Amino acid sequence: MARNRFSRIEQGSLHVAWTGVSGLLLTLGLLLAACLPRTGSNPADAPEPARKAEIEADWMVQEAARLSAQPPRTTAEDAAGACDGFKDGTWGFHTSLDPEPWWQVDLQQALPIDRVVVYNRCDAASRADRLTIRLSTDGQTWTTAYQHSGPTFCGYTDGKPLVVPLNGAVARYVRCSLPGPAFLHLDEVEVYATDNPQVNVALRKPADQSSLSQWSRPAHQDQPEDLPLQDLIARGRKLVA
Repeated sequence: MARNRFSRIEQGSLHVAWTGVSGLLLTLGLLLAACLPRTGSNPADAPEPARKAEIEADWMVQEAARLSAQPPRTTAEDAAGACDGFKDGTWGFHTSLDPEPWWQVDLQQALPIDRVVVYNRCDAASRADRLTIRLSTDGQTWTTAYQHSGPTFCGYTDGKPLVVPLNGAVARYVRCSLPGPAFLHLDEVEVYATDNPQVNVALRKPADQSSLSQWSRPAHQDQPEDLPLQDLIARGRKLVA
């Protein structure tokens, strides 16, 4: 995926700002529409049902954008940030200070794994110096496939993520963990199967982690296109007609 010029923090700030501005413009459009001269009781001036549905759908998009700026409510929502395809050198998820913090992805089927590629949080990279990768076919019984013992790795800023060859080991679940107490926070985790080693099979698959923290945040989402002011006014006028 092409790297975004903004960090997750900057994207989050822009997203919140965009949501506030769009909501303000929509409200302004409705107020202006209510103040504009009405065309009377001519039935032809009333919006068609299909048009009303379109306007209401626009409102739903605005509401979805507002909600997506809220902090994650579950560990799964936070964990999704490490397999969303977005890398910026910060953290895609962030656990609390846990006895043995972990993050895992469910590939939804057991696959022979070629390699796991880990992009670290670059401003606190040494925290992952003892990263462990474990595999499971059922989510209950785990086998240690890799134990990192240095050197410190990064990924996004230097183009050198941690690449762990697994030589066809079969797994449905891939878990990254640390001996604790510790915080675990990684940028992105990619998993490649032996039958198609160019495709990241972890991308947007269900993920989970040991806990939430005050630094947990939503996974990266594309922002809906903003609407020009004149369109907001026109749509608001049709809705209140």
